[in-house]
Amino acid sequence: GKVVMGALVLNAVAMFCFDVGPSELMAAYTRSAPDFAGFVISQNAVQHSSSLFGAVRVFQAVLWPDTLLSAALSQQILTGYNLAAGLIGLFLLVGIFHKRTEQWEKITLIVAGVVMLPPVSFDYKLLHAFVAFAAFLSASTDATTSRIFAGLFGLVFIPKAFIVLFAETSISSFLSPLLFLLMAGLILKKVAIRA
Repeated sequence: GKVVMGALVLNAVAMFCFDVGPSELMAAYTRSAPDFAGFVISQNAVQHSSSLFGAVRVFQAVLWPDTLLSAALSQQILTGYNLAAGLIGLFLLVGIFHKRTEQWEKITLIVAGVVMLPPVSFDYKLLHAFVAFAAFLSASTDATTSRIFAGLFGLVFIPKAFIVLFAETSISSFLSPLLFLLMAGLILKKVAIRA
């Protein structure tokens, strides 16, 4: 609660620090939203991405390469993805606020959501995984859980950008979000078993 309130206050204060004020910032956001939507569905948003949407676009490029440049189809895929991401986000929230979820699991679920759910999430966001990894290392877990999650965190941290699939899009674009999805799924399964 205190962290969320602190973040809101910090953002509100930051908005008033700009010369133009909050109303002009919101107007600028509104003007730039169509440009951002165009970027999201472009090939550039897929390169070095850790988003599940990037993984969807990689699969689209592999299975139906002639559809990758279709803006209308890409917009439809993005709309469907946003609905799916919202549903995944709800599952993550249930896990985060469940009383039987351990602290390191909550942190890992938060990081998984922050990294994999936005439609554009470049690899630098993987730095957040170090927070979850540190929480995991400081927790006492059973041997099986320790081995599984140590391996999954290790796979997240291995540089994958050097294995290029096509058009400067690396294997990281679908492997990293799937690893976070797997971690989140395993945690949610453990929480469900404990309940």
